[in-house]
Amino acid sequence: MTLPIGIQAFLTDHTVDVVSIATEAEARGLDSLWLGEHSHMPVGSQHPATGAGRLPESYRRFVDPYIALAAAGAATTRLRIGTSTGLPAEHHPLQMAKQVASLDHVSAGRFDFGVGYGWNELEMRNLGVDFSRRRAIVREKMRAMNALWTEEVASFDGEFVRFSESWAWPKPVQKPRPPVLVGGPPKDWVLNDILEFADGWLPILPIDLAELTATVSRLRARFASSPRAAVRPQVTALDLQAGVRSRSADDFAAALPNRAALDDLGSAGVDRLVLTVPVTDLDLMRKTMDLVAALTR
Repeated sequence: MTLPIGIQAFLTDHTVDVVSIATEAEARGLDSLWLGEHSHMPVGSQHPATGAGRLPESYRRFVDPYIALAAAGAATTRLRIGTSTGLPAEHHPLQMAKQVASLDHVSAGRFDFGVGYGWNELEMRNLGVDFSRRRAIVREKMRAMNALWTEEVASFDGEFVRFSESWAWPKPVQKPRPPVLVGGPPKDWVLNDILEFADGWLPILPIDLAELTATVSRLRARFASSPRAAVRPQVTALDLQAGVRSRSADDFAAALPNRAALDDLGSAGVDRLVLTVPVTDLDLMRKTMDLVAALTR
């Protein structure tokens, strides 16, 4: 079976617009479009991969993914849309639950909610989030949002989140909620969180193939032996490599996985691959999307 392939874009106010990205992707039969989230980028931010002072320009100019994905969903009929990743620690659950449910509603049930714990300590500090406790904050906020999505009248009384009995509509089109995918390393604590509040894993490649295979197997075994045995956790692998440094279609083609690599990902249990494409130029974007589409045939 051919592995479904979607695209991820570093969308800013200087790139190709999101409607063009989405419609060009759908016209080529691609699976999905994913956008990342940063509310702002503090001066002095240190990316775990690049260090201080070396952040790409795009990180300073991120467009709000929820608004942009609503536009993408309205302009398409089949393309799935998702966050890679959203940052629930930086939002109040009452507001984010409505954003997510509304986005699922306006896209007719095509939203995948990729969530992460966040890497930018300064960004979180500016938003009043204790960086050292971000995992606990994410877990609690996701439980609170699940209550809002699934209960007619929901309330919550936790360490970080409290709200009285409330109505929160619309409810998501997808039941019991849009698929929640946790972005994180191949570690047991990530699998614990997926089992607790999510529906799948969003690993960021590269990961050693044997480790990827073993982690996917452990994840599905954990679900199979739990009260959530009816759920088969999905795995969407995110590969940033091809699109981040490509300055030409030839650069992009050289960085793409070959057929053997795609087969290896499928054998490892991956359900979908998401490749980053450059969106700084319309012509380059179209050429690289053509290359991605060729992989699906």
